[in-house]
Amino acid sequence: MFPLEQSDPASIGRYRLAARLGSGGMGTVYLGRTPGGRPAAIKVVKSGIQDQPGALSRFQREVETLRTVRNPFTAALIDFEVTQPPFWMATEYVPGPTLAEAVKQHGPLEPDLLRGLFAALAEGLEDVHAHRVLHRDIKPANIILSVTGPQLIDFGIARTEDQPGLTELGMTIGTPGYLAPEVIIDQQLGPAADIFALGATMAYAGTGRPPYGKGSVHTINTRCIEGAIDLEGLPQDIAELVEDCVSRDLSRRPLPEQIVERCRARTALLEHVGYQRIISGSGAQERRPEPASDQEPELETVQVGSVPNVPATVLAGKPLSRKRSRITLAIAAAAALALTAGAVAVYGLDRQPDKNPTTQPTASSSPSPEPENATLTVPGGGCLSVPETLASGDIPTVQVCDGSPAQQWEFTPTGEIKALERCLDVAPGERGNGTGVQLWDCNGTEAQVFARHGNQTQHLSSGRCLTTEANEAEPGAQVFLWDCSGDNLNQEFPLPGL
Repeated sequence: MFPLEQSDPASIGRYRLAARLGSGGMGTVYLGRTPGGRPAAIKVVKSGIQDQPGALSRFQREVETLRTVRNPFTAALIDFEVTQPPFWMATEYVPGPTLAEAVKQHGPLEPDLLRGLFAALAEGLEDVHAHRVLHRDIKPANIILSVTGPQLIDFGIARTEDQPGLTELGMTIGTPGYLAPEVIIDQQLGPAADIFALGATMAYAGTGRPPYGKGSVHTINTRCIEGAIDLEGLPQDIAELVEDCVSRDLSRRPLPEQIVERCRARTALLEHVGYQRIISGSGAQERRPEPASDQEPELETVQVGSVPNVPATVLAGKPLSRKRSRITLAIAAAAALALTAGAVAVYGLDRQPDKNPTTQPTASSSPSPEPENATLTVPGGGCLSVPETLASGDIPTVQVCDGSPAQQWEFTPTGEIKALERCLDVAPGERGNGTGVQLWDCNGTEAQVFARHGNQTQHLSSGRCLTTEANEAEPGAQVFLWDCSGDNLNQEFPLPGL
């Protein structure tokens, strides 16, 4: 939770704003209070994209979905405004960690707690499907562990079964590692795809590892299609249930009520000592040792600013600074109103899969062996420039090339791109489309590792490429991440010295 900024409104509708809960490409989420003092999470659409039909349609769809689905397993919609700007909606303010945060802090869930959570989430999904709504983005970051039980959150890309999609040709909405094969291959949507995502999520909860490993979007999607899920360490009954949930054969995937029946947890979830420990935030467990191949940094799952499937030309605004995003958001509402769902380009399915999918690319294979200072030219002929303040969290911008030290970048053998001893950096989170690029003290973490990707520059841990809003970036334009397409002029960022 962060203080309000000078540019923030004092109130929205009848709600007086008290603090910021999160910010990103789509807008800002605030903690607000009714005149009577009831807290609520207020999601406000950014003014820069309020006139974009695609973005507004998704926001309106989210409101309609939350109006449709009202049950103990979702944060209830309280109020909204979608007819005139500013567009906003208010939902219940529900404190609690996400499942992703809980596993990071406490380690993999013990078997009986895992069974109880599996059953509870399946029951919630059964109710969602009974309303003919498809969630479409079930993952650890979209599950809140609250004092009243787990909740499915972030219905930003949910839709009813008869609604037309808003995706573009060649694009699909979701998160790598939790997308069902039929969604990746031909965007075939249905309740079975949610079951796949639930199974993959429970694999993560029980192992503490990404269900289909780490790597590029293409690599992870290939593993999902081939069925190469990581179930090592799971009890046999849970492993078999997860395996059925993620089966390529849709008829083999169990219905939610069948999942509940097969889990047979011995202890009520809310009474389980492990669940009580998680929601109280105490007693972190010692993690099980992992194989050497899994020692690279985990994919973080708290979203900080992705824009689903919106053309780059509609993006605007300053990305969330690491000054804020390094603080773990234990407030569930920030996740419950996750600003948008990530748009993942399903590109390269006709490419040959990695010969060794467990081996991840390293930055050392791409950079020049000897560091070299050079300008980092951007689409349109400008140069990426360091601001005068040169503070961690500042945003590099496009400026007219002048050869100054502020535009002299070094691409190091370890994959860093730095100028004046500050490195290009991507704030923690899911790093979806629209995530902004900032400057930070060079620290050698995966947030600062880039590599050559044809004539583009790729951020390795996210698999996305540096991008500008337009093919000819104007002075002052910012840089963000977007799916590497190979043919977009606004992604032509040749690395310094290459």
